[in-house]
Amino acid sequence: MTADARVLELGCWRGDLLAALNPSYGLGIEFCEEVIAEARQRHPAINFLVADVTDLAMLDEKFDYIILSDLVNDLWDVQ
Repeated sequence: MTADARVLELGCWRGDLLAALNPSYGLGIEFCEEVIAEARQRHPAINFLVADVTDLAMLDEKFDYIILSDLVNDLWDVQ
């Protein structure tokens, strides 16, 4: 991954993986408000959003990488 990469992580939990990648722009999405509050405290340089990863119509951004670590097993229909 390059230093100027834009990275989206769906199901980011506390944002540790996303922060470890050190993206130029990082956006982590998680459905739990309490977890996102903790992620924001742990990683203030990363952007976090409380949302359902099955409905991302509100995103109007392009990313170089999208991470789905440990998320696929939790989705109803991965197709």
